[in-house]
Amino acid sequence: MNRFTYIIFFLLFFTLTGNASTYYFVESDSLPDFVITDIEVIKRKKNVACIKYTLKNEGTGDGNVLGINNSSKDNLTIRAYLSGDKKLNRGDLLIDGTFLPNNFPNDGVLKPDQTFVGEMKIDLRLKTKFINILILNVDDLGKIKESNEANNFFPIIFY
Repeated sequence: MNRFTYIIFFLLFFTLTGNASTYYFVESDSLPDFVITDIEVIKRKKNVACIKYTLKNEGTGDGNVLGINNSSKDNLTIRAYLSGDKKLNRGDLLIDGTFLPNNFPNDGVLKPDQTFVGEMKIDLRLKTKFINILILNVDDLGKIKESNEANNFFPIIFY
């Protein structure tokens, strides 16, 4: 949609609701793009691994990773899958996940080119020698509109 369409939509919305503060527009060229740029295994036991991941906003707009409630259950998610290849497919096994914490720096905003380093524990009991690739996926619940939704996963091979 072009800028003229946005203005017409806003005027129509304001006329119907009488409240301009309930809706806001985000220009499509200023969207965030969350990607995992690095995964490091900090500690590993037989069935559990503690990993450190780096989340980066490669988009041109600020990205809010916190939800609207005080609960962390509506924050940005990072989920862990086991796979037989380096692509995220329907048949991959969801093994763990985490919500980003409510005490996220900068009031929950990840600015363009800014990174966040977090840690999570992964349950590896389903890992086999044929399903040995760990894939982290950011925002697989699709809560945040991004400029590129196709680059939200990052694979590493577990031996």
